[in-house]
Formats: sequence, C-alpha cells, structure tokens
Amino acid sequence: MNEETKIGNKIRVKIFNISGDRVYFCDKTVAVQVFTETNNPIVLLDKVSEKDLKKIIGKCEYQFRKGVGYKGEIFRLKFKEIRGSNVIFFRFRKENRKLKINKNDTLKLDLKELKYIYPLVLSPDLTDNGFQWSENYIIFPYEYGEKQPVNSFKLSQEAPHIYNYFSSHFNEIVQQSTYNRRIQNVKEFYGLIRVGKYSYSKFFVAIRDNTKLNACAIKWIKTHWGEYKNPVFDNHVSYVPVSSMEEANYVVSKLRDPTVEKLVQKIFDTRSIGSRLPFKIPKYEIKP
Repeated sequence: MNEETKIGNKIRVKIFNISGDRVYFCDKTVAVQVFTETNNPIVLLDKVSEKDLKKIIGKCEYQFRKGVGYKGEIFRLKFKEIRGSNVIFFRFRKENRKLKINKNDTLKLDLKELKYIYPLVLSPDLTDNGFQWSENYIIFPYEYGEKQPVNSFKLSQEAPHIYNYFSSHFNEIVQQSTYNRRIQNVKEFYGLIRVGKYSYSKFFVAIRDNTKLNACAIKWIKTHWGEYKNPVFDNHVSYVPVSSMEEANYVVSKLRDPTVEKLVQKIFDTRSIGSRLPFKIPKYEIKP
C-alpha cells in the first residue's frame, strides 16, 4: 500500500433517511475512511468487509489517462461507403447537447487521406459483456507515435480534403480549443489535447469514466476499408497501454473483480469516475 492510499480506523456511523422536512433514523453500522490521492471517502462495511478493503485498496501500478479532447461535431465521423477512389463519411451534429449522425451532411475523402482516420472508442462501447465497437471514427491528424499533429503544409499535401475541411471550420475549432492548446502547447489549431506516447500501442486496457468501470482489453481495430488501426479513446474513457493481450486480460480481471466493482460505487461519484485508481494492481509479470 503506498503513502497516498491507506485505510483508516473503524468508525461507528448512524444512517438516516430524509423525507420532506423530516429526518428518520434508519440503521447503524461500522465504516472506515479510505485515504486516496484524490479523495477520502467513508466506506460503509455492509457489502464489503474490512478484509476486502485491505486486500484490494493500494497502489495501482498502471497509470490510466483520460482520452483525447476534441470538438465532436468536427472530428467525429461515421462510415457511409467507398465510392471508386473516394471514401464517404457522415458527419455529426449537436442536438440537445448530444451528438447525432447528420445523414444530410457528408465528408468525401481520397483513399490516401484515410491515413488520418482512426477508430474512435466511446464510453458505451465498454459493456458488461466486453468491448463492442460502435464503428465511430475520428480525424486524427498525427503521424503514428507523435505528440504533435502534422504541420499544415504536410496536411494540405497529404490530405487536402481534410485540410480544407478544417480550414472551413477554423473559427469553431479555435473557439473550442484556445485554452486547451495553450495549456498543452499544441502547435496547430486542429490539434487534439491529451495526445502523447501513451496514445499508441498494440494493446490497451480501457475503462469508463461514469456509472461503472466496465474494464475491457482492446487491440487494433479493423476498419471498414480492411486496415487494422490503433484505437483513439474519447474523453469519457480512461486507458493505459500494455505490452500484450495477456497483460491486458490480467488488468481487466483485477478491475472486473466483483468486490472492486462494489468499491467503485462507494469510493467514486459514479457520474465522474477518476482515472487514478486506488486499487492494488502490481505490474504484470511474464511467467517463465
């Protein structure tokens, strides 16, 4: 157990229900306070025991990171069809603060421009039954492995339709990203935030940032044009790169433990589950 994550002494608590302007005594039980890097929740020892906590709470040796920040109406796409040497994607529009496919608005790209189109993994893709990709894509104007987007000259030469598309939406993109570009030093106006060396791997473990973790092992995804590509994770997903599918399955098994799932409900506000996990997960060791 690391210095930042520890379990305090037992405390006795009384539970009350509030109905209108009246407060009713409900029950009494025992709880402990869990001290983590981000918060210090009090955990009732009802559905989990102190023994469970001591076994599970501790240092997670995997650093999960929040997915990329981007303007969904501009960057997110849905595949429509391949027509000759062109690929057609549907765009999205915002409706009541949610993104919806706009079947009256498409983006036409040359086949060579697919270099900058990647599979996008959304939070609902991480289900109780594992990873189920919803077949969304994102424009990701980066060379593989790089933190900074390709420069505007290179993008205009290699992907002229994408470059012109970004240019036509310059004001919308800049309004969204001025502050984010400043804090992350992104050099081009169409750069995404939270892109780093950790964004690239053959294998990942991903978790949701709301409701429940639903940890999933994810590898490169086959696109509609037959190419396997590195997934890009939405900002409502936290993820960590790993070295093999065996390691991914090892981490997933830890995070899908029923007691861990119960603790998530107790430790986090499930509307916003943090990426710093206070669960004891040592680094995977390859068996000889």
